[in-house]
Amino acid sequence: KMYLWSCIGIGIIIINFFIVVTSIKYGQSNFQETWRSPKFKNFRSIKSSSLNGINYVKNSESLLIRGGFFNNTTVQNVQKQESSEISSIALVCGTTVGAGILALPSVAAAPGFFPSTAALLVSWVFMLSTGLLIAEVNCNSRTTYPNSATSESNGILAMTKSIFGEYAAAFCGIIYVFIHYTLLIAYVSQAGNILSDVFHLKSFIGPLLFSCILGGTMAFGSTRLIENVNNGFVAVVLASFASLVLAQFNGIHLETLLNTSNWSAVLPAIPVMFVALVYHNIVPSICSSLQYNKAKIATTLTVGTLIPLIMFVVWIGVSLGNKTGESLAQTVGGVPISSLIQLFSESAIVTSFIGFVIGLMDFYRDIFPSNPNSNHNQRRINDLALFALVLVPPTVVATLSDPSIFITALDVAGTY
Repeated sequence: KMYLWSCIGIGIIIINFFIVVTSIKYGQSNFQETWRSPKFKNFRSIKSSSLNGINYVKNSESLLIRGGFFNNTTVQNVQKQESSEISSIALVCGTTVGAGILALPSVAAAPGFFPSTAALLVSWVFMLSTGLLIAEVNCNSRTTYPNSATSESNGILAMTKSIFGEYAAAFCGIIYVFIHYTLLIAYVSQAGNILSDVFHLKSFIGPLLFSCILGGTMAFGSTRLIENVNNGFVAVVLASFASLVLAQFNGIHLETLLNTSNWSAVLPAIPVMFVALVYHNIVPSICSSLQYNKAKIATTLTVGTLIPLIMFVVWIGVSLGNKTGESLAQTVGGVPISSLIQLFSESAIVTSFIGFVIGLMDFYRDIFPSNPNSNHNQRRINDLALFALVLVPPTVVATLSDPSIFITALDVAGTY
């Protein structure tokens, strides 16, 4: 398992290396140079305006809104609400808090609390920095690469293709899709198993029920509804986590917590910490929902990853501070600990599931963009087809496979 976690960390380091190189090569300096070029002469003369809460660039012919061009005759009917920072923070937080938190205490045991906390802080700074670099490239590419601006999402694939070319985009796209499908299989399988246990259903019904309910909500619900669902489950994650911590708080012993301090054992734990702090697949969606406002994006990514960081440190402290074999409280406020664990696990999977579906939808929108001239119904049909492409394969595999596929799927995804 340590080998698999190490593979994950090494893969993330390689990907982030390309991100850093990309941001250095195609960052703000190149943006300024391109903006001064003759082909952007007309754009420089255009003044930014605001209509119904929409930041847009206006001239006599067209209006650019989130990657689509609309005639001025129809723009008055377009009302785009910018997502709130709170909803975006909840999306980042929910996507970050996942299976990685369960593995942190085991890898932190060898180095101890303080070395692990220091390593986690360094990992957080690194992962936050790379997320901000992705956001920087994503925002700048809207102007640096005008062809990519016609994409609905300007996602990872569009950025990779614009900067590195088609072959690099194809390679990254295969890995991206494989990892997302594998993790979605894991999420659907595990969440379905929990539902089957709670409601005493047959094993194949749980995954199908989970995917139909949550996937159907995302496919047919409005953006505001999806935001509210995610916000609600993030609140449940935080509340159940707090309850689990309180249940074990009385069992913490300071001498046990500070008993181990082995700085030489920190390095093997860092790859797992990187994995626990992954949220980068939804950065393009965050940039789009916040209308490419760099200040709001920076605040969202910082706060959205800081909350999981605090949770991780607290969880490590609670886990390492309890004496082995010491009995803990069996209930919290009359609620069994086992039920709280199920609630926490299910809610964490829901928030991660939402984030990964959004990330994969952005990816497919880069491949199968809607025709800017198509009407609302045509664009809606295109979206539903993409949702089916995202949700059906992992649901079928999770429904027909062994319930224990959760760990297997995580291991396979971790290898890549």
